[in-house]
Amino acid sequence: MTSDLHMGKEEKHLLIRPLKPADRPRLENIIIASQRFNDEEVATALELVDEALAKGEGSGYFFAVIEDQGKTPAVQGYACYGPTPLTQGVYDLYWIVVDLLPRGEGTGSVCCGLRRRIS
Repeated sequence: MTSDLHMGKEEKHLLIRPLKPADRPRLENIIIASQRFNDEEVATALELVDEALAKGEGSGYFFAVIEDQGKTPAVQGYACYGPTPLTQGVYDLYWIVVDLLPRGEGTGSVCCGLRRRIS
């Protein structure tokens, strides 16, 4: 899944794409810097990233990485979701994490909007 979204008055270009191995350090920075998660939750979030990178779709976890192509670093956040056991076509949203600096610019809303696209 890769999507190019154009948002807002400034024509913000957000790209939604799958997780790549090069994303891991940036995602770790975003998770920790958010100051929203305790040590156990940080470890769990990173465990899911690592499992998805190691096993791909076989991990049962899917990542939608949000990039703002006009910023450096480009990765601004992510959503992690996976199929709900014993259901068909139903997904659980596990994590939404957005960088602190662009908060209020719509990145989190894009992550929340993914829920409608995957269900």
